[in-house]
Amino acid sequence: MNNIYHWIGKIVEESQYIQHNIALIICYHSINQKIKSKVLKENELVEISKKAWILNKEMSLMTMGQVIKSCQDSNAFDSKEIQLLYKFLKIRNEVVHKFFIANNKFFNDAKNIEKLLKILSSTLAEFKLTNEKFVEKVNSEKAFYKKYFSRGDH
Repeated sequence: MNNIYHWIGKIVEESQYIQHNIALIICYHSINQKIKSKVLKENELVEISKKAWILNKEMSLMTMGQVIKSCQDSNAFDSKEIQLLYKFLKIRNEVVHKFFIANNKFFNDAKNIEKLLKILSSTLAEFKLTNEKFVEKVNSEKAFYKKYFSRGDH
């Protein structure tokens, strides 16, 4: 059972990182879209940045479902990414809210526990792979943002 708790904990942890990275992507993307749309005065850029980081802070208080809804409202994610996020939300909710009740009859059989562990391990691997892509996306958006500030043409 300890292995099951371990894998569930890792899935929840990775879900939190995904949610955090979604918020960062939306934040940087919203700033960068405004930068790309026109040359901004410094005070405009400061104001846009403040609003984006306020949004980021608000998103840290949202549920994962609310954060994913924010993805739809932004244009920072394509439809495949949104679909994948809703799939992850469903899996995450099942793991967090239903896993033990739904699988409690299997916990006395080592073979069934092994199957559950494989499912949880596979789920975690998929979450990690997606999160790695989101980290790349965060870094790309962040690099554009930093490059703009270093140029000094705002």
